[in-house]
Amino acid sequence: MASEHHILLRLPDEVADLVEASPPPPVEIVFDPPDDPTVLPQPCGEMATFRVGDRRFRAKLMALPTVVETHKSMDRTDYIKTGHVGQVLVVAADEAELPAGVELRDGLAPPCAQIRERKWRRRPVRDRKEVEQAREPHLTRRAAALCAP
Repeated sequence: MASEHHILLRLPDEVADLVEASPPPPVEIVFDPPDDPTVLPQPCGEMATFRVGDRRFRAKLMALPTVVETHKSMDRTDYIKTGHVGQVLVVAADEAELPAGVELRDGLAPPCAQIRERKWRRRPVRDRKEVEQAREPHLTRRAAALCAP
């Protein structure tokens, strides 16, 4: 049975153009050896070299704030979930351009900015009477719309 391996890459535009070229050049990811081989490596924060053809770039394996599902389709109608991805390989021209830390806190896209803080924020306590008073006119309008001929 064939297995699929999923990897998310965050590439600068110049590197993305190289990867998407036709015919595609060979791509290789080589992780740096650990400083101390007796200590188990951390699951994120590992440095690597990302090679496209004869060009080399620095990369860093980073955790995502949430797990991302991957899907596959043969006919663009029906989609099948094929895996989960919790890490992304961030590639940059040099090591100074790579983000600090081991987690990409703002996720993959602008709507995910501060996703953990927004999801788990403390919500204000609402007065039950105020909620009922605000809800009443909406229910009345809805009932009137449903009963209208």
